[in-house]
Amino acid sequence: MTDNTITITLDDVLGPDGLEGAWDAMVRKLTDRAEGKLVHSDAGQSFHKAAVKAIDAAVEERIKEKISDLMEKKIQMTDNYGSPKGDPVTFDQMIGDAIQSIATTKIDGSGRRDRYGKTPLQRALEELAAPQLKIELAKVVKEFRETAKKQMAAAMADAIEKAAR
Repeated sequence: MTDNTITITLDDVLGPDGLEGAWDAMVRKLTDRAEGKLVHSDAGQSFHKAAVKAIDAAVEERIKEKISDLMEKKIQMTDNYGSPKGDPVTFDQMIGDAIQSIATTKIDGSGRRDRYGKTPLQRALEELAAPQLKIELAKVVKEFRETAKKQMAAAMADAIEKAAR
């Protein structure tokens, strides 16, 4: 059995101005205390939190629908005079084209377009992967040299042994 009693004292609602604002304070206290009493049995949440969560889910679903519709809707690009320019495209296609353009446009060290520069991917590989690649390559070369030295020493020892017989 749950306790359905909500107690509000005058000290709870009377502010420094006395009765001024007491009604609003009483309503606020009542709703605060009632929220703690009204529990949504399924989720174990207060009624207010359950209502907010349900509203958020409904709004999120509507927003997803709108965004999905906008992403799939065809857009007709125009020139500066309003004349159609090219075939209509979806927003998804526009994003893909922009990414493709960014990835393939050659730029200089300052990020400005330069037909003799490198693509952002090439620059990223140079700046991020190349140093690590150099370290790994140095390890492989060192291992190769050690293996080659051992093999040459063994071959020379065999040749000396054969020559000494």
